[in-house]
Amino acid sequence: MKIVVLITLFFVSFFISFFSYEPSQPSHPLTLLEVNNSKLQQAKKPLKKTEQTDAAELLDELSLQELALLVDGSFFDFNPWLSAKVSNTLTSFGYLQLRGAYERLSNSKMAGKHQLMNLIVLSMAAQSSIDTLEYLLKIPDDRVTSRHISQVFKNASNQNASDIAEWILSKDYYAVIENKNFAVDEVFAKVAQQSPETAQAYLPRAHIHLKQHIISGLISSFNEYQQYQSLLDYISINEHEVFRKMVMDSMASKYPEQTANWLANNTKQDYSESVYRNIFMAKVQKDFTKAANWYFENATDDKKMAIDTVFFSGRKNYSSQTMLAWAKSLPIEHSNYAIGKLLSWLVGEDNEFVMEHYEEVQDKNQRFTISSKLFNTIRREAPELLDEFIDNSEFSKEWRERHAQYEAGGL
Repeated sequence: MKIVVLITLFFVSFFISFFSYEPSQPSHPLTLLEVNNSKLQQAKKPLKKTEQTDAAELLDELSLQELALLVDGSFFDFNPWLSAKVSNTLTSFGYLQLRGAYERLSNSKMAGKHQLMNLIVLSMAAQSSIDTLEYLLKIPDDRVTSRHISQVFKNASNQNASDIAEWILSKDYYAVIENKNFAVDEVFAKVAQQSPETAQAYLPRAHIHLKQHIISGLISSFNEYQQYQSLLDYISINEHEVFRKMVMDSMASKYPEQTANWLANNTKQDYSESVYRNIFMAKVQKDFTKAANWYFENATDDKKMAIDTVFFSGRKNYSSQTMLAWAKSLPIEHSNYAIGKLLSWLVGEDNEFVMEHYEEVQDKNQRFTISSKLFNTIRREAPELLDEFIDNSEFSKEWRERHAQYEAGGL
């Protein structure tokens, strides 16, 4: 009887202790396998808009280590609103707490940790951008350093952009900036949006390779043609010619008509072909014929090169017929070349059109080039049509003989 009572008491004691057991939390937050599991699972459920308020209140109760467990790639993908919510939650932590969490995450193998690390870095930078950048530079993993410093740069605010710009200027270019995938341009663009004069004033102090980032940031913030002109005036006197080209290329793309007029009034200076090409690329979005005529007349004395550029850069947006009409409108000494060049470009894109107008090509070498490209295209894409192609009267005996020589290595 005593044995039965003892056994009964043992099982009663076991069940009481089993159901009342509360596991102690490990001291290292990121080794925690389960924290308030019901809260986490509730937060991870796909949420309707009506449920987001409750979820937001729920997140307010989560500690930093709980957030670390909560965040994973798929969760962010399906709940983009959570990123802002987590950022708001992180504002309640001090800089040193955030840095400690960042260090622990760096050494963990938690799935999706980089998304949380990005948010922590931005929260750190919001409190002290320079301390955060200095801290990140000391991390041995250069890949991680580049990614998170870029996050700080990309999210530079009106309040800290100039501080970050000064920090960049104070660093050795080759040791810190060169070959790093930093969003340097965006920092200077943020400064330029507030004060172009401040951003431009960095140029005399900057390393020559850093100047291109400053100028890139400047021109990305420009919304008036005159701003380009003012910067060009400064660069013409104070900076290397390569930066002048950089500004003009951007100006040509954004303000093609004004730039074209400006070029016409400054004929004594020599401008790079890319400036004319960028004007053409902007103009051609509206009218192929007008853009092509302008480029052909103004860009270069090498008219064959001008024709090549027109068809290479403009053919994607307009019909083959529109471009052929332009080619035929050229003076006869250029028209024959243009027709042949166009059909050569169109092989593989509009083969039927090429076949239809093949006889209009006058130059024998161009005819051979076009028919050879057609032959190879048909052989590759529709071999069943090859015999018909070769027997077609448009492709003469002369071509077949020359192609036979070509295949035999005789040409």
